[in-house]
Amino acid sequence: MQRAGRNQRRRTIVIDPGHGGRDPGAVGVTGTREKDVVLDWR
Repeated sequence: MQRAGRNQRRRTIVIDPGHGGRDPGAVGVTGTREKDVVLDWR
C-alpha cells in the first residue's frame, strides 16, 4: 500500500464477518440474506 498524498482522502474499509449458524443477519426487500452476500474466506 502507498501512503495517501495531500490531495487524496483517507478511506476506512469495514469488514463485517457476517453471522453464523441459523442467524441470517439482515434480509433485504427482495429476500437477499446478509449471510449470502458477505465475503467468503476459504
